[in-house]
Amino acid sequence: SRKVFSELLRYMAKSKTQHLAVEKTDRLTRNLKDAVAVDDWLNKDAARRLHAVKESLVVHKEATSDVKFMWNIHLAVAKKYTDNLREEAMKGWAEKLAQGWMPAPPPPGYKTIISDGKRIHAVDRSTSTKVQNAFELYLQPDQTVATITSFLSKAGVLSRRNKPLSKSYVHKMLANTYYVGVITFNGNTYPGAHEPIINKD
Repeated sequence: SRKVFSELLRYMAKSKTQHLAVEKTDRLTRNLKDAVAVDDWLNKDAARRLHAVKESLVVHKEATSDVKFMWNIHLAVAKKYTDNLREEAMKGWAEKLAQGWMPAPPPPGYKTIISDGKRIHAVDRSTSTKVQNAFELYLQPDQTVATITSFLSKAGVLSRRNKPLSKSYVHKMLANTYYVGVITFNGNTYPGAHEPIINKD
């Protein structure tokens, strides 16, 4: 992840690491932003070396233009791989959305199940009633997002990481069209095939 990559760069700078060895370029970075960060690290000290073992590359500040050219080619190939993965993922998302299923984890009140070899979302009977109660409670004039957040916490409705839901998450949750059977994904809406648990009215 980018977080781990950033931690790696900070560690190398702090520990004055001179050599970074990777199996190949795409094991280190698959985007140009991270590649620039690696170049910056190399260019700050002529003694620093990047070793891409399987590609037989040793990149450094004073490396020949041929070595740097090959490094850039491997970077371009790595980025193409990432772009291709994203394209394929988007095709999969579009297909899933066309079938009425959201290509992402469901909100509280639902769970992911396997049906006919496919991952779909079904009502989670252990939490759906509590979520319905939260929506009904929110209709009362003396209720706020904060009081609903407290209610859900006391009711044991937790995040996927088993932590209490944050106030900002609950605010989004109370406006989530998924509960009435409409999927909102990447700014677009799609009719959902899942069972609504909140009445549209």
